[in-house]
Amino acid sequence: PSWIYAAEKKGMDADDTTIIMSDISKKAMELTKDVIMELLENKIQDEEKRKSVAQKLLSGEMIHVTPISAKEAIELGLPVSTELPSEVHDFMKFFRSAKMSVEYIE
Repeated sequence: PSWIYAAEKKGMDADDTTIIMSDISKKAMELTKDVIMELLENKIQDEEKRKSVAQKLLSGEMIHVTPISAKEAIELGLPVSTELPSEVHDFMKFFRSAKMSVEYIE
């Protein structure tokens, strides 16, 4: 979204790189929207709700490193569970905790 914003803001004064990156960004965002819609097709039945989720993820409101909390994902309508099956807890008993200190080797 930032490249698109910059190209729109500068208009005819935008340099070639900005215009090209804006065009590539528009294509990438459309492809990403299609992928989101496909991935959520069997998870969220309402197409308008799927579009709303895709818009939220693509709007530029969140940068690519912004995590989505379970609460926010649920509010978006994504099928999220924070419950782990008891088998996972049983499996994790086989692993010991990592050391919390640093060991220096000379």
